[in-house]
Order: sequence, then C-alpha cells, then structure tokens
Amino acid sequence: MNRRVAVLVLFLATAFVLAYLIDFLALIPALRSHDKMATLVFGIARMYTPFVATVLAVKMLGLSIGKGLVRYGLRGGLAEYIVLGALIPYVLYALSVAIAVVIGMRIVNPVEELESLGAKLPVGGYLALVLVMLSALFNGSTINTLAAIGEEIGWRGFLLGELGPRLGLYPAAVVIGIVWSLWHAPLILFAGYNYPHHPDLLGLTMFTAICIAWSVIMCQLRILGRSILPPSFMHGNINAIAGIMLLTFEGDEMYTAPLGFLGLATSIIVALTVGMLARNRLRYVELYEGSEEIFSDVEY
Repeated sequence: MNRRVAVLVLFLATAFVLAYLIDFLALIPALRSHDKMATLVFGIARMYTPFVATVLAVKMLGLSIGKGLVRYGLRGGLAEYIVLGALIPYVLYALSVAIAVVIGMRIVNPVEELESLGAKLPVGGYLALVLVMLSALFNGSTINTLAAIGEEIGWRGFLLGELGPRLGLYPAAVVIGIVWSLWHAPLILFAGYNYPHHPDLLGLTMFTAICIAWSVIMCQLRILGRSILPPSFMHGNINAIAGIMLLTFEGDEMYTAPLGFLGLATSIIVALTVGMLARNRLRYVELYEGSEEIFSDVEY
C-alpha cells in the first residue's frame, strides 16, 4: 500500500473509531438522558478526535508534531478571512430569514422561545435578540472556535491537504463533507441529534447535503485565509447560532434553517458567493483542477 494512502487510512480509522467509541459509551447516553454537563464534556472530547488522528498521521509521515500541524494549517491566517469566517453564519441566518419572509414561512423572535424555556434576559423584544446575537458571536469566536479547531485541523487541515492536490479543491471539499457527515452518523441515527423528528437515513442524508455545502465554504476559506482559523471561526459560530436559528422558524427541522432545505439553499448561495470572491481575488484558485498543487502559493 502506498505510504500516503496508509497514512490517510490511519487518519480516518483513528478519527472514526475514537469518535464512535465516545458516542456509544458516553455521548449518546448523555443526550438521551439530557445530561447537559456530560454532553458538553464528551461533545468537546469528540471534536478533538480528528486532532488526535492528525497527530498520529503527522508522526507516521516522519514530521515533528509542531511542524506537521503548521503544515496543515494550524497557524495565524489572514485577518480579513478570519472575520469573514466568523460572520458567515450570521449571513446565513439573515438570508434564511429573508427567504422565509418571501416564501411565507412563519418566523418568530427566538428570544420569546428562549424566555418560554426559562431564560432570564435583562431586556425584551428585538433588543434582547441583539444581545443574544452578540453573546453568540463572542462565544462562537472564543470557546466554540477553540473546540472547532479540534475538528478543522483534521477536515480542512490534514484531509484537504492530502486530497486537494489529487482531486482538486471542489471534489475534495465534497468528499470531506461526506466524511464529516458520516463521522456524525451515530449521533443522528441513535440519538436524533440535529434531527429529533428524523433519526434515520433521511436525517443523515439532509445533514450530508448541509455538510457538503458548508465544507465547500470552509475549504475555500482555508485556502483564502492560508490557515484553518477562518473555517474554525465559521464552525464555532455555526455551533453558537444554530439553536437561535432553529427557534426562529416554525416547522420541521428538515425544512427550516440551519439544517433543513432553507439552510441548504442559503448555504449554497454563500458557497457560490465565496467561490466568486476566490476567483476574483486570487488567480491561483483557478488551478484547483486535476493534480495541481493547491498549496503552492501558501508559505509554510
């Protein structure tokens, strides 16, 4: 077996086996019993299984851990794309609300739903929503981003670094999106995670489509920003705002945002917009075809 193929197999096996062990031994029971503290602890631990897999892959390639992590994107990136990554989830939210209004989908102020669930807010109405959004942005760009780095060094770091030069950026992004979705499969199928009304193949299929769309955005951000920080900030803020988005739209999560057809439509719009930005700003993005070296203009 080719050495790099063997390393890729090692990476995938490690990331999946460790994550699935955490799922069945701890996280799924915690989700079923609504144990919030255990869900938080084991959820973060799960997010770092791709990090562990990347470290093992780097060592198998004969690199030092530090040099390997830097090579695959764990370094400071371009500030404008870090900011863009952080803001994209809020753009997705705004677009989703706009489309919902146009098509006649009922929306509500999510603060009202939060208050009905027992949340205590110092103010009410849309001012409360502004405060909640600012809080989400802060949490998404700090604690959540630190957790997201555990995944992103694997998906948009190592995996993109290995698949991109061989497949091209966009085919690699699609493959990574599928892998990313299947990595979550036990949580959806056995705990109804993200899709409480669809803990089945239909829910997993929709989540796969969403993951592909998000992966296209994140892979472009990784290249444009020359780091895994831009996709990590996007990932962290998606996790921060997802609950607010769900509470904004009435109806089955399969049809709303961020994880239903409405979320998929807005994600595709953003993916295409970022793609046009990439081609307008950086000529080397046009080389993402065939076996071109997609990181040729990235300084390590």
